[in-house]
Amino acid sequence: SVCFGLLTFFVQEQNKKYFWWLFYIFSALAVMAKGIPGFVIPFGTMFFAALATKKFKELFRPIFLIPGVILFLLIVLPWHILMFKIHDPLFYNEYIMKHHVDRFLGKGTINRTEPFYFYFLTVLWGFFPWICSFVSVLVTKIKSIKLYVYENLTDEQRWLYLNSICALFIILFFSASSTKLVTYILPIYVPMAFIGGYIWLNYDKFKKQIDLSTYIMCGLLAFVSVAAIFTPLFLPEQLYSDILNAKWLSIILLGLTGILGIVFTLKNKVIATFSVLVGCMLVLSAFGTKEFYNVDYKFGQNDLMEFATYAKENNYELAAVNLGRKYSLLYYRGGHINYIDENAIADVLANSKELIIIKTKNLDEFTKSLKYQTVLTGRRYTLIKGK
Repeated sequence: SVCFGLLTFFVQEQNKKYFWWLFYIFSALAVMAKGIPGFVIPFGTMFFAALATKKFKELFRPIFLIPGVILFLLIVLPWHILMFKIHDPLFYNEYIMKHHVDRFLGKGTINRTEPFYFYFLTVLWGFFPWICSFVSVLVTKIKSIKLYVYENLTDEQRWLYLNSICALFIILFFSASSTKLVTYILPIYVPMAFIGGYIWLNYDKFKKQIDLSTYIMCGLLAFVSVAAIFTPLFLPEQLYSDILNAKWLSIILLGLTGILGIVFTLKNKVIATFSVLVGCMLVLSAFGTKEFYNVDYKFGQNDLMEFATYAKENNYELAAVNLGRKYSLLYYRGGHINYIDENAIADVLANSKELIIIKTKNLDEFTKSLKYQTVLTGRRYTLIKGK
């Protein structure tokens, strides 16, 4: 929200003073909600937007900077000082070092390390189905890339240009962090939505790219819909049982979307094509989300909930090997979870009142020459205890 409010200023250049003050105020509120990224994302966006629009000096003008920094500190400092006073050194070790420095550098115990390209792949499916036309147009533009003079652009083109800067900065910033979760990248979908809207709003200009991407995408959806009918023939029985509840919703929804998308595109009915894609995502969000979450639970989440409940009901302590902080364990166990690595398994097994959750694929490797007994076995995890 901070980013787009300030990007409007760059386009319209109205009420400069108040826009900058609001920037610092809302950045401070973002920091209170999300920590350092709450400030880095809007400030980084404004920094590079200022460079691109040749307004860099304005970013640091005393009339904007001094009152803005004062407002920022008045909002941010009181709570942080109070937390330091009440919870030192825990607040410093957990909030500052672990959840900011170590998360970014990948040195902590959060266990969410992913490669640099992780968010590029995440956005490919996270921005579905609009990612198809987005990439199609992007490839075309890259082939004919040229430098733009900002002053010569229309307001609409400036808005598009600045949102591109915002999206690029967000994905590069989060990709640079070693610790990654799919939800961290959520801010990028707002500028990408503006860019995607611009593409579809200018259908006549991008007709070839939009039509081609729609044919390919809808053709694949129709193919997957037909193939899904025959899943009992090629999927293992257990896997087929896991996805059964979501099967027919997927078949009908993907089939209709694929067929109608192709038909309307052939007839040059762009609004109808757009509406089909919107309708697909609305139905998927409203009715498919629950089913897909249930499928996801069966591939490990159910194990964790069952094991944590078992430990609570039978008054056992609970340890988890290389799982980071799984909050489902905390919730269903209702108390402390001992997060350990493979080197601590032997010590925990010596405690007869403590259970260990370990990934089944790592069980033999991590428990060689150790004496233990299996308490429960799930789809992905195994619960063990010392003999």
